[in-house]
Amino acid sequence: MESQMILPQEQMDFNRSCTDSLVILTNNIHTSFLANEVVAAAFLDITGAFDNVLSEAVLSETQKIGIPARLRKFIQKTLSLIEVYTLLRSHLSEVYSVHKRTPQDSMLAQLTIFLVFARWTSTTPWN
Repeated sequence: MESQMILPQEQMDFNRSCTDSLVILTNNIHTSFLANEVVAAAFLDITGAFDNVLSEAVLSETQKIGIPARLRKFIQKTLSLIEVYTLLRSHLSEVYSVHKRTPQDSMLAQLTIFLVFARWTSTTPWN
């Protein structure tokens, strides 16, 4: 992700910590104040963001940025189908297929959010 510069510089990714983000923000504020410029920041904490990512939007972005077809197919399968069951008192239910999901416990979940918002942040009027 970093070597291909897929995400805008302003968007934090997997390897940056909260401290890194705060240092960058503080430096940008100080630099802007010294230059007598306006400072604007947006902080997004979207409830249920991972649960509600449209698979079609993610797949469209992966194609636009040149992710290879085999990897896109893997992402598509990961986002589109899982099998779930319940276990109650040692009794296993039948398997149910669930079609629309973003796996929250994987890097793919973070990647999907970054991909969807990367284009939005790079096309805002203040960039």
